[in-house]
Amino acid sequence: MSDFLRLTTVLVGILAVLVLGAGILVAGTVASAGVVTVRVQETGPDGLNLYLPVPANLVEASIAVAPVVARLGGSDDVDRELARVRAEIEPWLPALEGLLDEIRRMPDATLVEVTAPNESVVVKKRRGAIEVRVEERGSRVEVVVPLRIVDGLKSLLERV
Repeated sequence: MSDFLRLTTVLVGILAVLVLGAGILVAGTVASAGVVTVRVQETGPDGLNLYLPVPANLVEASIAVAPVVARLGGSDDVDRELARVRAEIEPWLPALEGLLDEIRRMPDATLVEVTAPNESVVVKKRRGAIEVRVEERGSRVEVVVPLRIVDGLKSLLERV
């Protein structure tokens, strides 16, 4: 085997290991952190069919930088709106924190189930996430949010 062929083989092997390793690293990170998913399925010929998975780490990073990015716009409206939201939510934070602590400790279960003719809403705790499913006349919206994302929202409110 010539030196050139040997060097090319080694370089291709190193590149393959790097690409495979990067893929495994990304997959492991997503698997350990979880994924926020949104699925929309509307009935009818023009119905929307959307599935959007977003790694939880990306959502957490977005929550962490949201106040900074909002303030970079230089608008006082953003500060006023964040202050308004904080004022409305702040009295409820202790109760919400207690509720979330209990939800984390409890086994997987259906938390809320409301059924009416042609529509239903189900909220479940399953595998460390909150799952919300809304069905109406054959259309369905499902949202799955890992519980750890809620902690990021809490810290966002504390920084406002």
